[in-house]
Amino acid sequence: MVRHLLFGCSKSRVAPDHDNLLTNQHIDQTADGAIIPGRDAKKYLAERAHGIESQLARHLFWPYLLGVDAWDTSSAQRERSRAQRLLRFEELVQRSVYSVQKSDATVIDGDVPRTDRDLPRWKDEAALGPIRTLLMAHCAHEAATVRGYCQGMNDVAAVVLDAWLPTDHPKSPPSVATLSEAFWLFEGILDRTAADWGAGDEFAGVWRQTRCVAAVVSAASAKLGAHLRRIDETRGAELARDQPLACLFGCVLLRLKREMVSYEETRRLWEASWANHDSSRHGRHFHLVLLAALVLSQRKALLRLPATTSGFAEMHRLFMQLASTQRAAPLLDKARALKRGNRGVGDALDAYAKGLPQERAETAVGAAPATAWDA
Repeated sequence: MVRHLLFGCSKSRVAPDHDNLLTNQHIDQTADGAIIPGRDAKKYLAERAHGIESQLARHLFWPYLLGVDAWDTSSAQRERSRAQRLLRFEELVQRSVYSVQKSDATVIDGDVPRTDRDLPRWKDEAALGPIRTLLMAHCAHEAATVRGYCQGMNDVAAVVLDAWLPTDHPKSPPSVATLSEAFWLFEGILDRTAADWGAGDEFAGVWRQTRCVAAVVSAASAKLGAHLRRIDETRGAELARDQPLACLFGCVLLRLKREMVSYEETRRLWEASWANHDSSRHGRHFHLVLLAALVLSQRKALLRLPATTSGFAEMHRLFMQLASTQRAAPLLDKARALKRGNRGVGDALDAYAKGLPQERAETAVGAAPATAWDA
């Protein structure tokens, strides 16, 4: 038997309907007192919500959304799993002292002090310790693989820790148990974004994604897609084909973290994306539709750019100027509408998922008739 919980959330404290946030009202409780996600919460987060509102709901849902806990496990099973994760994390922290390559440790020690120091959470250098702990443990965890540490992972770790560490005593050292849970969530995000971190293959996974974004943009607006290709071709036909929309490199790598106005907006965007991961045939690639929605939101400005090398430079500047300007709700709404309303978008995502050369997907959708974006 499951009953619905409000956890003292009065109507005055619940987010307005237009915010469409997943709240404590989407949390249930079993007969044995275990707190669990509501039955329809994941679907709501994937299809309608603009993220998660409360810290309680976030701490409950993230382990499920990121595959740290299975949706159908009992509270006793989750407790055992949590205890096992803690032991494994402690082992990794100890091993990181001697097993992490010096080159990785040097890069981490250079990156951590530059991590969002303008934010109150990270102003005090001592507060950066948990970020380094997670990154070093990650290197120990991935010692047998080719992934290891890659610049940008510090940004991801900071967003996770900001959500997971206590807010009432931000300068107090977090418990090992808290760090352990944050670490496994961090690893869950890296697993979801594994294609982004292949520095050894010259970020082929990132470029594969930009090719898909270019195809999605072409499906939505043949005019814009063709114009962006002309701008890219000023660098040469081969680069335009293999590495289109180079201005999106950072957007792909950090899943729009730097474009969002705050950590909170970043988390809300990511949460809706995670909920989509296995919700439909194209769900795990929903982030690519979000990226296309960002490009399409700049359609007028992009169409004004000349198809010259200076136009290519101006396109880079345009996207650099989007730093700290975006909110989750408009992007999610645009991406969901794009995904629902254009068959070519699905074709582009299918081609990406099957590993087909993206040029074929672009050929298929590039000649599409004018759409609402071209009106």
